[in-house]
Amino acid sequence: MAAGRKFIDRWLPANTMEVLWLIVAARLLLPPDIGIAVAGRFCTGFFTGSVPVGLGQVRWAGFGILLLLTAGSYARFYRGLRDRKAMDQACIKGWRQKYFHGQGCPAYQSRSVASPLAYGLFCPSIVLPEQEYSDVELEMILLHEWMHIHRGDLWKKAFMMAALLLNWYNPACWLMAALFTREIELGCDAGALFRLPEGQRAAYAGVLLDSYSKMNRHAATAAGWLDGGLQERIYKIMKQKKISNKAKGCALVIACLFFFAAFTKNDVHKEVPDLTGRTEQEAKEVLKGHHLGYSMAYGESAY
Repeated sequence: MAAGRKFIDRWLPANTMEVLWLIVAARLLLPPDIGIAVAGRFCTGFFTGSVPVGLGQVRWAGFGILLLLTAGSYARFYRGLRDRKAMDQACIKGWRQKYFHGQGCPAYQSRSVASPLAYGLFCPSIVLPEQEYSDVELEMILLHEWMHIHRGDLWKKAFMMAALLLNWYNPACWLMAALFTREIELGCDAGALFRLPEGQRAAYAGVLLDSYSKMNRHAATAAGWLDGGLQERIYKIMKQKKISNKAKGCALVIACLFFFAAFTKNDVHKEVPDLTGRTEQEAKEVLKGHHLGYSMAYGESAY
């Protein structure tokens, strides 16, 4: 996935990699037994590896620690927003009417954020750093952050975070989360540019660069508007091309094949484990652990 993202991002729609990463996260969250049963000795999923039994306790201990740290980070974030101030400028109302027919979400300013960001799963809001914005800057920044809410990116990030926390011991999962964040930002840039008038690419890229130069690097929270690789985002903004229907069809085929590869599981008869020397109760437990039934034979009759 990481090796092929450049090729996919270049020729296929902007959200293709985002969908593929979500498929990987879903496979990592679900037990290996859940999948598409296909008969075949060599047919097996790509992401169905399990943790060795001896490391199970270490895995769950690490999961608990990271979950507490994540909860503490969010508590710190919301505590820092106590100084937020609502933004009621007329340009915000005009922005909502222009792009989303009056729909929108609350917008605030706070000293505790490094750059504009969207937050809140059930009651989403937008918060910007306390600084002066021109009408053009405010319009483009708010449009980008609202695209996160409109596309459901807050829920996608929560889903990816769950997969990361559960598989924290796997370095590839940390790489997955980092690259997924980039795909989210690239997708939002593409969505915002689609809604902006023609000829606004350079202005949008300029606002992004200006926001980066003004970012409060000592703020309590990480960057939202500035997440992802800045150089890659600027390149995609200036070089974004119209995606053909053929490319969209290829993206759909790739996503379907990837889903099938990720969730395929063997449906062949499993070999019976060796039960020599075990008591009846021990044999039942072993078979139950292998998800197998059993029968007991006495002479010519089977029960």
